[in-house]
Amino acid sequence: MNIQKYILSFFILLSTMVFGQGSGTADFSFKVKFKKDIPIEKIEVLYFVKDGSRFNKINYKVNTSNNEIELFGNNYFIIGAGFPTIVFSYKEDKLYKYDNDLSEREIQNLFYLIIKKDRLKNLDKELKFSKEKPNIIVDYKNNKGVINWEVSNYETHFLPMHEMIISNELVKVKPVE
Repeated sequence: MNIQKYILSFFILLSTMVFGQGSGTADFSFKVKFKKDIPIEKIEVLYFVKDGSRFNKINYKVNTSNNEIELFGNNYFIIGAGFPTIVFSYKEDKLYKYDNDLSEREIQNLFYLIIKKDRLKNLDKELKFSKEKPNIIVDYKNNKGVINWEVSNYETHFLPMHEMIISNELVKVKPVE
């Protein structure tokens, strides 16, 4: 009977090591550029919580002369879950054909930044949005300790569905003055 207790204890300890989930926090800072035809001063920054990964702190600064936004903060991550999906958004009124009626409508323009890893460290690639390619996916390969960043831009409606995160919570990021 005693041996059964030891075996049971062994398997409980083993299961916590094998099935345990790692997590941590990391600071980040990176810039996102936009083509000149995108009004940077009208952009709002939001994000989706992704599989438990979230931001402990996130802010941004707008640099209108370079048409870019610098994001910085600290994220809580669950290993393997990825970075929270960041959404850049601005509203505009434009002519829209609806049911054979051409009228001015408010349009919400969305730009998705999907980072497949749980943290960003030493990102050395340019992230640049355009109206033609409003979706960016960032990934990297680790080749014997050397990080090779991969940045892919996707056209509207061609973002791979397995990359898109659906969430019931979209959080607005506040700018720093």
